[in-house]
Amino acid sequence: MAQQFYYDDVDNTIHSMLHPEGAIFEGFNRNLIVYKNLHLPNQRWEYHSVTKQWTNISSGRAIDIKDDHFHEHQNILTKDIDDTPGQKWDVTYCDGSHHH
Repeated sequence: MAQQFYYDDVDNTIHSMLHPEGAIFEGFNRNLIVYKNLHLPNQRWEYHSVTKQWTNISSGRAIDIKDDHFHEHQNILTKDIDDTPGQKWDVTYCDGSHHH
């Protein structure tokens, strides 16, 4: 559950299932954290199903993993949009019991 997230298409926020009161927040250093949902511009995201990218509506940067392969204890950050595998995200739906 700690690594599961859901998207709220009303306010364009991505929420942690473990901490639903928070939303993914893009910091000025481009690191991502879960922070109290204050409906800030850098907490608003959209998913592009063709390119499989999550982009921040305010900054225009995409969620990216460094080195195109995720490693334990690695930060996830944002980078300018490109076509690298580190910016490709497959959306997998949870079972209906999560109500999201």
